[in-house]
Amino acid sequence: MRSLQRELNDFYGKILGEDYSIQQVTKGALSQSRAKLHPEAFSELNAEAARTFYEQAPYRQWKGHRLLASDGSTCVLPNHKTTSKEFGIHQMGRTADSDRCMATISMMYDVLNLVTLDGQIDK
Repeated sequence: MRSLQRELNDFYGKILGEDYSIQQVTKGALSQSRAKLHPEAFSELNAEAARTFYEQAPYRQWKGHRLLASDGSTCVLPNHKTTSKEFGIHQMGRTADSDRCMATISMMYDVLNLVTLDGQIDK
């Protein structure tokens, strides 16, 4: 497994067309920028990608309809103060003595075109 800094250097070397990798971005700068991302941005980007796909690409249909599937589940999240604050703590186990941070998740998917239309995570 390679270090994050080496991956960043190689990535920038490739997109800049250089045979050598000079540090363009530090892993600290990446972490700080990543913390500024709003989760809604990913939903908006996915919605735009799906809209563009259906407007511009010839897509497969079943008897004139899109064939969609949805599924939901619960998942255990990392036990961290930020996730606990957002999603709460639930007692698990036979005697309800094991604290877990959990969320419900769901996804809507176009099964013929392999396109995720929507994904949600909530309390």
